[in-house]
Parts: sequence; structure tokens; C-alpha cells
Amino acid sequence: MTDSEIREQLIASIFAAWTRWGRARLDARARWKRLAWQVVLGITFSLKRTFVLQANRVAILARRAGGPAFSPRPAAG
Repeated sequence: MTDSEIREQLIASIFAAWTRWGRARLDARARWKRLAWQVVLGITFSLKRTFVLQANRVAILARRAGGPAFSPRPAAG
């Protein structure tokens, strides 16, 4: 988007806020964006926790089998 297009959209949204229906439309759009963002964050949080739990499970199973959890080489230092 160019600067002039962004400026035109900003002016259009400011003018839309002057009417009752324009304010309702802007409010509905803001609520929709907020809800969509909460869904995205919830999904990423769930995926992150699932990955961590699976990695812990693999580490525990590897330790029970008597092998190293993640790295076959000894730690440096």
C-alpha cells in the first residue's frame, strides 16, 4: 500500500465514525479483529505446550532406556 492509499483509508474511517452506522461498523470490525487475534494466540499457545510435553516425554523415555536424552556426545567443560 502506498502512503496515499493509507491516508485515504484513514480519512474514510474517520468520516465513517461520524455516523451511527459507521461507528457500529468500525466497532464490529475491531471486535472481529480482537477475536481473531485471541484465536491465533490460543492456537499458538496450545501448539507450544503440546510440543514441550512431547519433547519431555521423549526425554523421559530415552532416560529410562539408559541412553542420553538428546545428545550422544558428552557435555563440554
